Amino acid sequence: MLTVYDRRKELRKLSVQDVLEHIERATKEIGAEAVVITGGEPLLHAKPLSSVVPSLLEKLRLRVEFETNGTLTPVGLTSWSRSETPRVYFNVSPKLANSSQPVRQRLRWDVLQYFATELPNASAFKFVVDSEEDLAEVQQIVNRLKISRQRVWLMPQATTSAALAVAARERVIPWCLRHGFRYSHRIHVSIWDDRRGV
Repeated sequence: MLTVYDRRKELRKLSVQDVLEHIERATKEIGAEAVVITGGEPLLHAKPLSSVVPSLLEKLRLRVEFETNGTLTPVGLTSWSRSETPRVYFNVSPKLANSSQPVRQRLRWDVLQYFATELPNASAFKFVVDSEEDLAEVQQIVNRLKISRQRVWLMPQATTSAALAVAARERVIPWCLRHGFRYSHRIHVSIWDDRRGV
């Protein structure tokens, strides 16, 4: 069943200063060492984020990770990503055919190649998989980009903790062991199932 949400009730605009104050309070409460910027697609907002990231790095002393689908180049966000120990990192999660999106929308090869070759120490590739077809598509992408399998993480497709456990045990972990990929558990699903906003 499709649920429609009212953006006007759920979203509010904050200034850069307000965002930084929220993050600073949360950081102090839980002792965080990193902040993850996710979305939607956060790189749609690269310009305003490029004014937030320096404060996160310098003032709050946090590492920064972006969760991106790999369709946009991270303009203005990579100067902290080119060292041996990057402080800004990109988790690139290209959509697979199981997303039902047209291939020209979900796989921007020029952008994926940029992450693969220009940011080798500051990017990893994460895929949500459910079937042998998904696994085959991941292998095609990895081979085309010529990236180390140590930079590739597989995650099970699931919306409940029970389904997640089965998918991990019966499919995804064996695939990782067999093909040399890394496994990423979806902790939020194992704790809260598909509850929104966690």
